[in-house]
Amino acid sequence: MTDPVSWRLGRWYMLRVASLPVELLTGLRFSGSVAWADSVIAERDRLAADGRRLSDLLHEYIGEHLDEHARRSLLAARRQIFNNRMPRDVAALHGVAGDLGAALAAWLRDRAALDVLTATGPDVVAADTRRSRAVLRELAGDPRLRNGLLLASSSLDTYLDGYRTADRPNLSKRERRIERSLLEYLYRIAYKTSPFSTFTGLAVGEFADSERATLFAGHVGKRWHSNPRLNVAVLGRLSDLIVANDELCADLPVRLTPGWKSELDRIRYVRQSTNYGDDAATVGFDLVRTDVYYLSRNTSLERTLEVLEREPGLRFRDFVDRVRVIEQATAEEGERWARALSRLGLLEVAAPRLDIHQTDPVRGFAADLRRLDQPWAEALAARLDAVAARIGRYVHAEVPERREILGWLRAELTAAQQSLGAQDATLPQTLLYEDMRLEVDSLVTGRTEWIDRVGTDLQTIGSVQPVFDFMRPQQLLLRAFFLIRYGRGGRCDDLLKFVHDFQEDIYDQYVEATERQWNSAGSTRRSGLNNWLNSPEITALEQARQRFTDGMRRAWAALPAGAAELVLDDDFMAAVAGELAPAARTFSPMAHFIQLARTPDGPLAVLNQSFGSLSFPFSRFTHCFTEEGGDLATLVREENRLRQPGGAVFAELVGGVLTTNLNLHGRLIDYQLVCPGETGSVPVEEQIALDDLYIEHDEAADRVVLRSRRLGREVVPVYLGYLIPMALPAIPRVLTLFAPTSVGAMRPWDGVPEAESTAGVTGRPRIRFRNTVIRRRSWKVEVGALPAREPDASDATWLLSWRSWQREHGLPDRVFARFGNPAGTRERAWRDSSKPHYVDFGSVHSLVVLDHLARNAGGDVGFEEMLPTEDQLSVTSDQGHHVAEMIVEMIKYERGAQ
Repeated sequence: MTDPVSWRLGRWYMLRVASLPVELLTGLRFSGSVAWADSVIAERDRLAADGRRLSDLLHEYIGEHLDEHARRSLLAARRQIFNNRMPRDVAALHGVAGDLGAALAAWLRDRAALDVLTATGPDVVAADTRRSRAVLRELAGDPRLRNGLLLASSSLDTYLDGYRTADRPNLSKRERRIERSLLEYLYRIAYKTSPFSTFTGLAVGEFADSERATLFAGHVGKRWHSNPRLNVAVLGRLSDLIVANDELCADLPVRLTPGWKSELDRIRYVRQSTNYGDDAATVGFDLVRTDVYYLSRNTSLERTLEVLEREPGLRFRDFVDRVRVIEQATAEEGERWARALSRLGLLEVAAPRLDIHQTDPVRGFAADLRRLDQPWAEALAARLDAVAARIGRYVHAEVPERREILGWLRAELTAAQQSLGAQDATLPQTLLYEDMRLEVDSLVTGRTEWIDRVGTDLQTIGSVQPVFDFMRPQQLLLRAFFLIRYGRGGRCDDLLKFVHDFQEDIYDQYVEATERQWNSAGSTRRSGLNNWLNSPEITALEQARQRFTDGMRRAWAALPAGAAELVLDDDFMAAVAGELAPAARTFSPMAHFIQLARTPDGPLAVLNQSFGSLSFPFSRFTHCFTEEGGDLATLVREENRLRQPGGAVFAELVGGVLTTNLNLHGRLIDYQLVCPGETGSVPVEEQIALDDLYIEHDEAADRVVLRSRRLGREVVPVYLGYLIPMALPAIPRVLTLFAPTSVGAMRPWDGVPEAESTAGVTGRPRIRFRNTVIRRRSWKVEVGALPAREPDASDATWLLSWRSWQREHGLPDRVFARFGNPAGTRERAWRDSSKPHYVDFGSVHSLVVLDHLARNAGGDVGFEEMLPTEDQLSVTSDQGHHVAEMIVEMIKYERGAQ
């Protein structure tokens, strides 16, 4: 039987490379201390085993040879040997002759030597501390760290130079805090690939079968290209201040909010409002809210509407004059009427705003200001020109100059806010965001080899991933809601009303109930799906989830205790995919985050996460790739034209007013879907207004789809930003339910009972399908079960306890830890509860950070093995090996529909 779907590998992929090679951080390891601790543990374990054996032999000897007085002394010695302690009365053993006496003498000699070895620990650890701290102070000056810290933690940057020059053996409380923060950042930029400033570099690779193609990425060059941009929330707040200033607002054009509609005795429109984000956060953003509003029609409102329709682009002051004349009102009354309409959101004051495709947000905003042709606007534009020039200097500046530029920007932008009338000027902590483009030799990956080695695995994994998709039940709920209201083959011509009714009648309550249900279930109890409308597709999705859970339970039960790996076979995946078929999408673009490990048996793929969204690997970073080898946005846009399912067009969802750099990107598809309250940023003929769309149930395909009246084609909404759909305004958020969007961490252990805890520790094996790891080996630990440091314990004693604990529970030397999931709570369905932190059990420095984070977070600590391991990394530079991650696209089509 022919598979009804086909998968296609995207031509391009994104490579993310950690900026520091792992070799630079090996100097932070306490190699001598670890060797000492391992020797102590090995000898202690050997002597404990020998002591138990000798204790049994002594038991026989005592019963056969000794009188009551001698027996009492030897019994005490026997107990102490059994407990691996040096006997208090060694002389009592001198009378034991023969082989037993010789064995006891050897044990006593070795046990004394163990005490001597243990006593050397503090000196060994102290030497490692001095050496590694010198390495740490050297690393604290690395430009890749310092440039990133300027944006991520300016306070830490301020203190680091003082820490570097200090040379005291005992650190102050502040210095210990600085050292912990420094270590966290160093581990982050060496072992993680989250893009932020100079912490991570980006490169675009290509899948192609050419002579220079390889499976593994190549050598990282020395040149890293900086691409800084102002935090666009700053510009949004300037715009809000202009509108709030009565004098300045008078010079601005006004219009009716886009997409308003007359309905018999009332007017329907969409009102937008902005909630400012946390200015103290390193990465924060303002959120836009949209609401459908209705105003009753009256004579005054009718006359106002006529004025605005007759004279588009009327300035606010002129609009007030028109209102005063037609209403025979005073100037104050006209002003009050205009302000009321503005507060209600029906009247839009056209202050400068940014569009999502803006390549240079600051200069684009300045250009809009100049079009107002007002002295104050020209003065503000000149300020912003100076801001743009400083940002341009930032690209090639060294750390001291960058620090000066950031200080100047904060002062200048604060002054700009004050010039617009701000009483309490506020700016986000992070004024600039920076992305780094790097040069990598031979970034062409063999297409055929990749598909054979990894791609076919991802196809099969992708076929079961809807089981974990937080969005899929919501999309199926919308389908069921539509069919109940309009029937099979039905049609709804008022899309905005449908969106509003769906949200009010069921959607908001459904999402809240799902969240409550998810959070109330423990990680070993899988929560069932809510199916309020008796959707057969949601039933199929629930059955597929249950099939997956049942299969995992059986596989887990059959696995030998302590096994490191659980392998899922093709039959397992096929059974789940079969149950899932009625609920699966026919078109599904997936972005897979993959790390390749170089092993003796060939490449091993490790799947970190997956998102369902078109062009997700590239959208946020198109501004970094506009020169060599062609413009990335253009290349991706050309490929996306070929990806459109038969008869359909993609249309971009903007997601409201631009308030975050996460939504900035080049133009990647041809059409733009313009919601009420939004202004299109592409040519009019390439805009699709919400009023142009209707919903229809396509009986032949059995799908609920959006169609354009003007184009006569199906429209597939696509959100290209980096906000999760749940953070979008209400209308775009509902429209993502028509989009091929999927969100949700792959959580194969949900609903599968844990193994019995051993001293507060439970473990899970690695999960692998064919050649791809879908879940790393992991351990969950109660925070109280971690080795606690006694107040007077030395670093050596503490390291010894950690090393013993690690070996007892089988954790590898290097892992990642997650914190902040207190007992009785559960992480959200679409993401894990906290970001992973690198842990090196061979470094006291790392253990200090681990202990601090774990004790402060409370709850359980989750550990995952580091995979790929350091000796399996393939991306290199002149300094060593780098952790790297590929984001590749796999696109599922109904066969023949592309």
